[in-house]
Amino acid sequence: MISTATILTHGGSGSAFFVSNEGHLISNEHVTKSEKEVEVQTFDGKKHKGTVLKIQNFYDLALIKIESRNYPPLKLGDATKLHPGDTVWTIGAPHGLEFSVTKGIASYVGRNVGGKAFVQADVAINPGNSGGPMINDDGEVIGVNNFIIKQTVGLNFAIRQLSLQRIGIHFGGIVPTVSDSGTMATWRSWERQAGGATRSQEQPETRDSPGIAASSGDVSNLLKQLKASESTLQNIRDKMNKEFQTLDQRINKLTGDYANETTISKQEKIGLEIRRLKVQQVDVELKKIDAFLEYNKTASGLMIRAKQLSIDDATKTKHYDEELSKLAQSKSESENNRTQLMQQRQVLLN
Repeated sequence: MISTATILTHGGSGSAFFVSNEGHLISNEHVTKSEKEVEVQTFDGKKHKGTVLKIQNFYDLALIKIESRNYPPLKLGDATKLHPGDTVWTIGAPHGLEFSVTKGIASYVGRNVGGKAFVQADVAINPGNSGGPMINDDGEVIGVNNFIIKQTVGLNFAIRQLSLQRIGIHFGGIVPTVSDSGTMATWRSWERQAGGATRSQEQPETRDSPGIAASSGDVSNLLKQLKASESTLQNIRDKMNKEFQTLDQRINKLTGDYANETTISKQEKIGLEIRRLKVQQVDVELKKIDAFLEYNKTASGLMIRAKQLSIDDATKTKHYDEELSKLAQSKSESENNRTQLMQQRQVLLN
């Protein structure tokens, strides 16, 4: 709460959140409108003079500053790691009711609306929530609440936080910039096709932040990233397999102890330990699936981008379509396996 604020203007109110220890806040440009100064009400009830330092029209973002260092910044997360069904939270001032907290789930991640990628959620957002943070379960900002579709329920959209980090340099370096991942590169390709943000409007490409350039020569770079992701996944799988085998050995030993034990109370104790270890085995399998789903998401983004860069080569395009189809099928199978494992875990706990 202390890291959020309510923005008061002549035309109404909105929300914001702190991104630095020096009193910098982020809100929507449509909240500040054309005003150069706004009133910022913090959670402790104090009201501050806020100066609108910068705006970014395409992403509908505004940078505001107050003269105070009493409010800690929220940590920025990664919207590309969000999955449909994940819990999201918002803090804002719907209809002027400041510092209201709502909870819901992410309905879709990377929804293309007007050539921009949004986090779609069913969390309750109303006029006044604009500019406030959409937060994951780790307390990290993964989006900036932006708009709702009127006369609907549960169709609320937040600008993914990556937009904020891509243009961070234009906000005076207040917000740390990030490099493109495969998914983010795909989202940005929509924006270029929609005639939106250009490279000069975002973060200039540097050697420290190479991103993914939109040229056919970078297909090999995309495939290298894919290989690196595959290697990371395999390392995780190897580690999880060893952990599973260790647990299996302990379970086998306890099973033998159970069979040889004649005391009922000791049998019950051994039985409980076996169930606890089996729950740990399920958790290991769930970690493997989650790692694969993360890889699948990255790989799909890279494949889509490679396909776009090879659009003039029918053979390569067909190949990427086939690979994307395989990734979609394996994702569906993994999600089904995850559901079954969660059910199995619940049975063990009961």
